[in-house]
Amino acid sequence: MRLPGGGTRAWRALVALAAALGAVAAISAQMARAGTNDPPYNVTPNPTFYNDCAPNGYDDSSACVNDTVAAIDHARAQEGVGSLTLPTNWYSLSVPQQIFVITNLERTARGLPPMEGMATQADQSAQQAAQQDQDPTPPSGWSAPTWAGNWAGGGSNPLEIDYFWMYYDGPNSNNEDCSSAGQPGCWVHRHGILAPMQCSPCVNGAGYAPTASSGNPSWTDLLIDTSGSPALDFSWSQESGALPSDETGNGGGSVQNGAAKSAPSQSSSSSGAAAPAPPGHRMVEANGGVFDFGGDAYYGSLPGLGINVDDIIAMASTADRRGYWLLGSDGGMFAFGDATYYGSVPGTGARVDDIVGFAPTPDGKGYWVVGADGGMFAFGDATFYGSLPGRGQVVDDVTGFTPSPDGHGYLVAERGGQVWNFGDSGFYGSPALSGYRVDIVGIAAAPGYGYWLVGSDGGIFNYGLARYEGSVPGAGAHVGNVVSIAPTPDGQGYWITGSDGGLFAFGDANYFGSLPGLGIHVNDVRMGTPT
Repeated sequence: MRLPGGGTRAWRALVALAAALGAVAAISAQMARAGTNDPPYNVTPNPTFYNDCAPNGYDDSSACVNDTVAAIDHARAQEGVGSLTLPTNWYSLSVPQQIFVITNLERTARGLPPMEGMATQADQSAQQAAQQDQDPTPPSGWSAPTWAGNWAGGGSNPLEIDYFWMYYDGPNSNNEDCSSAGQPGCWVHRHGILAPMQCSPCVNGAGYAPTASSGNPSWTDLLIDTSGSPALDFSWSQESGALPSDETGNGGGSVQNGAAKSAPSQSSSSSGAAAPAPPGHRMVEANGGVFDFGGDAYYGSLPGLGINVDDIIAMASTADRRGYWLLGSDGGMFAFGDATYYGSVPGTGARVDDIVGFAPTPDGKGYWVVGADGGMFAFGDATFYGSLPGRGQVVDDVTGFTPSPDGHGYLVAERGGQVWNFGDSGFYGSPALSGYRVDIVGIAAAPGYGYWLVGSDGGIFNYGLARYEGSVPGAGAHVGNVVSIAPTPDGQGYWITGSDGGLFAFGDANYFGSLPGLGIHVNDVRMGTPT
């Protein structure tokens, strides 16, 4: 992969515009695509880090590094992969060591085993290749049934090179082996970094020659699954002390009893209770990818755990927002961060595929799950207060569910605008009772009493103490893809989320950003949970 140089910033703008430039990568014949998830498109750097990086030569200034990390985070978010945390000793590492470390951070972020260390002979091979401005290969005589070698010419630092290898390596990028979709060379540099190796052991070699690529830097990265005990000059265990626990390859998520779990937050208040996170909001895609905005942190996703689904229909955050649950249309539940798994619909022996929503109890020690027919499942300390089938109501279009503020009741809404109340939840009116023709997609309880309903066009119906603070049509926007509504804690505003990840904020609701605002194009966001 050659990133053109020449002493000006012009080439960097060309890369941002996806100009077709040169690219080369070596990969062993045994290397398969297994274990790699290719992005659907090249992700244009956001922010445009090359504006703060030197036009040629090495640049590890804080402005360049910070912008590049932010761009990697932006690209990772589209995969549902957590943000990048550099080790505390990043600036004291040699350039080859930085290449090795960022390679491992990309692997461990996706649940792959890290390369165990930098083997001296592999480093020598990689360095020789960098000086010759070509792809690295395993040392002569090595047993290497699986290996991958990446090379790049140009660029400012290992983070920038990692960005183009990992997130800008598809059709119409600077990868000349991928001029069109479907070619075997598409995303080949990414495949090398995320190679599904067995590690017996896995070692790395890295090289850097400052002016070998037509006066510009030449970079190499060599990953080898070999045998024996090759001599190491730098090991991953040496670096682990400078990394957060979930970046070492020994932490991260796992799946137990059907619930995806990740490491709990370590933040706490002086009383021992987790301190609330700053304001923010989250969104979830049908594949379980999670997007975070504002102060809400990322605690994992289904793609990040290697779980492949396409039926996630809802999410909810814990009270302190340091965790969340994801729910599938079969009632399968996945818990991340400090969210606790209390059971699932499949775990009860029920086989359904029409689950449409859920909500946690106020203390977060349970949750309700509701189906399209208004059937209700209660887990943990959630109390069952009745269901539509139990009342003899026959429907198949329930689209909204919300518990009462105290958790001693709940409301169920159907697409045509009917609302049913259970427990201590009161009925204060509905669009159906007023004769409106509507397409209701969500309901939310107001503090005190009352509720809002939202239509697929973003129209708002408010009842009881729920205040009308505006609507999408009232703002002059014409949409038909709204999927959810969530009120602010004081009930003086609300957020409305679209299936494209667009967000509308009304009243005292703060706007923290949206997927379209980040240049992310999707159409399967299932729910937003601003708080």
